[in-house]
Amino acid sequence: QSTWGHSGFRSASNLTAMAEIDSYVQQLNELTREIATDTARIPKAKKAEKTRLIDDVQSKLKTAKQLLMNYRLELRELPTVQAAEYRETTKHLTAELQSLQTNFNTAKDEAARAGLGVPGAGAGDVNTMTAAEILNEAKGIQKQSKDSTTRSKRLIEETIAVGTTTAQTLTAQTDQIRRVDETLDQVDSDLKRAKAQLREFRRRMMNDKVIITLVFCVLIMIIIAIVYSSLKKKK
Repeated sequence: QSTWGHSGFRSASNLTAMAEIDSYVQQLNELTREIATDTARIPKAKKAEKTRLIDDVQSKLKTAKQLLMNYRLELRELPTVQAAEYRETTKHLTAELQSLQTNFNTAKDEAARAGLGVPGAGAGDVNTMTAAEILNEAKGIQKQSKDSTTRSKRLIEETIAVGTTTAQTLTAQTDQIRRVDETLDQVDSDLKRAKAQLREFRRRMMNDKVIITLVFCVLIMIIIAIVYSSLKKKK
């Protein structure tokens, strides 16, 4: 692995930004060397070591991609002329990461195929396994598939049960809403009847008042007639 960097002219105003960029370049160079070394070890590693190496390389690739993104963001802060001086470094780092990702994917796929489809299994392990061990390995995979199918079936059954309960709840709520609606209709009807009876009562009250007034007037007239008659007899 070759080390790429930049040692060109650094102006005082951009010294901090360029120092940060050079730091990213140094970290990426060190990280790509580690990734290349670990990836080359995957095919010959034992099963447990292979799994660890695959996890480590995946983590390092993720870190390298994040560093490259930060590096590019930092480049944007530089003037165009100075940023152009890093063009070849950027191309190299990008191509290097793409190549490392491709090599890692190839190594991981080969490891998976060699390990009966189990990620992280060693390529040489199958060749050294006895027929009984291979059969046991296959049985283990079959059991895992069966267990997975059983869990999926149980999950489906639980989902159906929840759906059924939800449907029943919705039906009950619909019936309750319908009953409430019917009750409201009945209340509205009762209110209309009450209003009609109240209007009828008011009409009767008005009629009664007229009658009472007439009776009162008649009584007054009778009293006046009696008084007048008495006064006339005295004279």
